[in-house]
Amino acid sequence: MYVLTYYAYNRTSLLTPWVRDRYGPNDAGTITHYEYAGNPAVTSSLPFSTAVFRNQLIRPAQEQLLLEHTREALDYSPYNQSGAFFLASGADARIPLFRRVAIDSFTASLQSYQPHSEIPALADQAAVNTSQLLSDTEELLWSANDTVFVIRTPYYRTATGVLRGKILDLSGMGTHSVERLNNGWIGTCEFLSLDTVALDSAENVAILLLSRTAASNALWSGDSSTYERWGSEPMQLKAMTVSISWRHSADTLRIIPLDSLGRPFPLVLGHFAKGTGGRFRFSLDQRQNEYHGFLPSFRNHL
Repeated sequence: MYVLTYYAYNRTSLLTPWVRDRYGPNDAGTITHYEYAGNPAVTSSLPFSTAVFRNQLIRPAQEQLLLEHTREALDYSPYNQSGAFFLASGADARIPLFRRVAIDSFTASLQSYQPHSEIPALADQAAVNTSQLLSDTEELLWSANDTVFVIRTPYYRTATGVLRGKILDLSGMGTHSVERLNNGWIGTCEFLSLDTVALDSAENVAILLLSRTAASNALWSGDSSTYERWGSEPMQLKAMTVSISWRHSADTLRIIPLDSLGRPFPLVLGHFAKGTGGRFRFSLDQRQNEYHGFLPSFRNHL
């Protein structure tokens, strides 16, 4: 998900034939700022993604969809593997949102035919609700109409995509929302519990804000093109400003900012008291300071 998000932000070439033609076979490695290791939109998200997947914070789909392949399809792939999941008949590529996909056989007598027809949300291709593609676990919500993907789990929540002009409900219950305030379009806002309890009760939480990246001094000729000038290192991360409303069990909140290496700054952004409706309301602004992440600390009065 994070790699796909990176491509959506940047749409940049890595070590491609175009790069080799432009820089030569011996100099292609000199533009390492275009590689994953040199891009903060990727490296900053790695600690979060590592924690999410190693601790299995996102549940897998409850049901499994088995696909059948024939030997003929493998031997004559240009003719028999033309669609999604290498099926000649084609298949809805959104199946993994609703089912775990596995190969049942490579020597079946018949290849699977439009397997998405087994999934109620995708069966009628003319009536798919693209504004509310909700996984069977109800933890993944993809609104293709609004170009937003939301993950709602007890210990991890995120919104990624076009955030501008929207108040996004991260909890699914109206208790935790985020709104992008500055002028940018695309971004990611992640919340991770650092405790053994869920986010709405955790004392220690990590927040990460990411937006699109571009090389230094790049000159854009469009929304996703650097035709005029590709720029040079280091990569620059576009700043975000977000407003957060969160109904939490704690009484007070303080926030410590983090630098690009995840190290805490020796300062506190502020102490916040709970407002009306039992909610904390606060803003995080990356435009004033080079803060990549934040460590909110929730506490109860003794």
